[in-house]
Amino acid sequence: MAHKKSKAKISFVYDMAYPYHIGGVEVRNYGLAKRLGQKGFETHMLCVKLWSGKDSTVFDGIKYYGVCSYATQKFRGKRSFWEPLKYALSLYPALKTAGPDLIDASAFPYLHLLPCALYSKMHGVPLVITWHMYWGDWWIKYKGFLAGSAGLLVERLSRHLSKNNICVSETVRGLAGISDAYVVPNGVDLDLVKKIPPSKKKSDIIYVGRLIDGKNVDLIIKALSQMRKKAHLVIVGDGPKRQYLEELAKQWKLTGYVEFTGALNQEEALSHMKSSKIMVHPSSIEGFGIACVEAMACGLPVVTVDSENNASNKLIRDGVDGVVTKPREECLASAMDALLSDKTKLKKMSHNAVNKASKYCLGIQAENISEIYTRLIAD
Repeated sequence: MAHKKSKAKISFVYDMAYPYHIGGVEVRNYGLAKRLGQKGFETHMLCVKLWSGKDSTVFDGIKYYGVCSYATQKFRGKRSFWEPLKYALSLYPALKTAGPDLIDASAFPYLHLLPCALYSKMHGVPLVITWHMYWGDWWIKYKGFLAGSAGLLVERLSRHLSKNNICVSETVRGLAGISDAYVVPNGVDLDLVKKIPPSKKKSDIIYVGRLIDGKNVDLIIKALSQMRKKAHLVIVGDGPKRQYLEELAKQWKLTGYVEFTGALNQEEALSHMKSSKIMVHPSSIEGFGIACVEAMACGLPVVTVDSENNASNKLIRDGVDGVVTKPREECLASAMDALLSDKTKLKKMSHNAVNKASKYCLGIQAENISEIYTRLIAD
C-alpha cells in the first residue's frame, strides 16, 4: 500500500500574530498561512504568546506556538530592546518542536533571524526572509545616533543571513539593495471584502494603521482643522502615539469630528472602511501599504504622500484612483476638500480604486508564494 505523502510544514516567524495583534505583517502572514493550508501545506505561527491558556493553540487551521511572553499580554506597538532579544533566545526550541520544512521569517525586528539561520543550517531547512520594510537611514532619525546606528548595522547585516529573500515591493528591494530578492506584493482577501457589510457609523475620512512615528497621523488631524468644510474622521488603530493624537484633537477643538476606535480586527476595520468616503495615509515610510489596498477594495480613493520611502504612493495613480500630495497639512487639507466636494469625481475614482485593488488578490499572492516555497523545499 502506498504511504500518504505528508504535508510540507511552513513556519511563519514574527513576534506578533493575527488575530491576537493587528498589523500589516500579521494580516499578511495570517492570510497566507490560511490560503497555503487550503493548498495542502501545514502552517504554523511562531510568535509571542498573546493568548491565555496553553502555550500552543489552533485558529482557522493554523497552529500557533507561544514562544515566550512579553511584559504585557496586550502589545501596544512599541518594543523594548529586551523583548525581541527574549523572543530570539526562546525561538530555537520552538523551531525544533514545530519541525518546519521551510521558515518564512519577517525581517524586523531582526534578532530572531539568528536562531532561524542557525536552525536552517543545522537541519538543512530553507530560510526565507521577508522584507516588509527597510529603514536604512531612518534608524538614526527616529532612534538617535547611537541606538539608530546599532539598528542600522543589524539591519544591514541581516541581509546576508539567507540567500532566499522576498520583498513586498520594488521600493523595499531597492532600499534594501537585495537585487536578487523575489518581489511578491501583498494580497487582499477580496472575497472577504465583498462579504463585509458597511458599519452603521458613517464617516468622511478614515485612517487605518498603527499610531506610531512615521505614520504621520498628526498631519491628518491638523489638515482636518484647515478644511473649508468640517469632515468626520475615524482613526482605526492603536499605538504609543494615541494619547498625543487625542490631545491634539482636543487642542484643535476637533473632538466632535475625530473618533478613535482603537485596534479592530480585520472584519471590523473593513466595515468602517465601507462606511467612509476616502482613506488618508500620510506615512513617510511604508514597505507596501496593505491597508490602502483594502480601502481601495472597499471603494475608497486613497490620499497619500510623496516620500521616497513610502511604497504606498506607488499603488496610487494620482488623480485616477487616489491622490499623491506633499507631506504637509495644507496639501492634505486641499486634497481632502477637493475629493469630498466633488461627488462625480469621487464616484469615478471610487470605481477606479476597486479595479486597482483587484490586481492585489490574496489568491494570486498565495500562488506565487506557494511556487517559491515548493521550489525551495524540493531543492
